[in-house]
Amino acid sequence: ERVSHLNGHLIELRKLPIRAADGAPGGLLCIARDITQQRRVSSAQARAEAMAEHRSVAMFDRALDGTILTWGPGAEAMLGLTAEKAIGRNTAIIHPGDVRPTREENNNRLLFGEAISFESRRVTANGDTVDVLVSQAPIRDGKGSVQGASRSEEHTSELQSPCNLVCR
Repeated sequence: ERVSHLNGHLIELRKLPIRAADGAPGGLLCIARDITQQRRVSSAQARAEAMAEHRSVAMFDRALDGTILTWGPGAEAMLGLTAEKAIGRNTAIIHPGDVRPTREENNNRLLFGEAISFESRRVTANGDTVDVLVSQAPIRDGKGSVQGASRSEEHTSELQSPCNLVCR
């Protein structure tokens, strides 16, 4: 049974019968567990998964050294690289030759917990160059240390098209 507490927390109640040695009812054990944080995490994970499945947004995670850790369906659709070809490689594979990666500067900002947004260009698997709006946020380990960045990248040309401005 789930009950909302006065302070807004969600409490899960479990009631278990206690029996005497002869099997006769001996009492009732009630266990209350605060599941508020668990529910928040579940909800955040569901939102992140829904966004990652959205094929018009390239979503991936990278380590501080630039190694690609995850590669979503949107990244595959936008940039033409499968997860198998991208994961484990450096993000330099999606930077056109004239784009200088700003990883060191970005890492310094991420280490202070700052989310970052900027415009850039990416090169697709077939050699085309696309303009993108990059947003990234720090990925933390269980101790709170920043281990990398979770990134989303959208075509800026799609964001600026008249249909998208009217239809969004």
